Amino acid sequence: MDQPSGRSFMQVLCEKYSPENFPYRRGPGMGVHVPATPQGSPMKDRLNLPSVLVLNSCGITCAGDEKEIAAFCAHVSELDLSDNKLEDWHEVSKIVSNVPQLEFLNLSSNPLNLSVLERTCAGSFSGVRKLVLNNSKASWETVHMILQELPELPSVSKLNGSVVTDGEREDSERFFIRYYVDVPQEEVPFRYHELITKYGKLEPLAEVDLRPQSSAKVEVHFNDQVEEMSIRLDQTVAELKKQLKTLVQLPTSNMLLYYFDHEAPFGPEEMKYSSRALHSFGIRDGDKIYVESKTK
Repeated sequence: MDQPSGRSFMQVLCEKYSPENFPYRRGPGMGVHVPATPQGSPMKDRLNLPSVLVLNSCGITCAGDEKEIAAFCAHVSELDLSDNKLEDWHEVSKIVSNVPQLEFLNLSSNPLNLSVLERTCAGSFSGVRKLVLNNSKASWETVHMILQELPELPSVSKLNGSVVTDGEREDSERFFIRYYVDVPQEEVPFRYHELITKYGKLEPLAEVDLRPQSSAKVEVHFNDQVEEMSIRLDQTVAELKKQLKTLVQLPTSNMLLYYFDHEAPFGPEEMKYSSRALHSFGIRDGDKIYVESKTK
């Protein structure tokens, strides 16, 4: 794969934390020895790396050499990469996967809306406890992937500055189980089996259609007549009267309509307002419409 143009994480790291720019401080973990490198490498013999790295606003676009990242950053626990030019989640995962002790990651104000986090890269964040994405414009698809991956990232306690609640974690873990329920066993991740032990095998969620009903089959009662008919629920009471005019042989001005819900404990409801839409009555299949004449 071609290396993205721009400054790499490794290049900026070497520049900022070289002995010339970041005076050496004695103490465990403060200085990191760098092994010999090929001739012409920009790396120095020693870098002074603290466990908290601040590399914001450095124009970083890519990771750089992954072996070098692993050599330098084995002890790093916090990493601020805000206000850079990272736009490829694959490059971010290259950095994170080579920082094994990383717990805090700030990716704010990077143009990460230009790519989508793939499931294969999401596992790189397995040790991260706090992830900040403010003003990154990360796509909903990416955010959804991160939320789905929470079961595989059990260490995450904050996402975009918000605490991941126990309820959100349980929902994502249950979603994770259902997501893999029909996947071949050889493709199922180990985390799936851990969650099966925790929750057991889950039934698929019921599919609920929340769209409003567009029509209903009702019984129309007039005198001793009973007629079953289908009525549109997007029409008004006045339009229903016109539809019933031929059936009951009454002018619309002389009709009284009553709606009776066959499951309700109350009596019929007069349909007195001509402009009222039928769907507002909650009419369903099996309900009844009573027609009476104003002059009996």
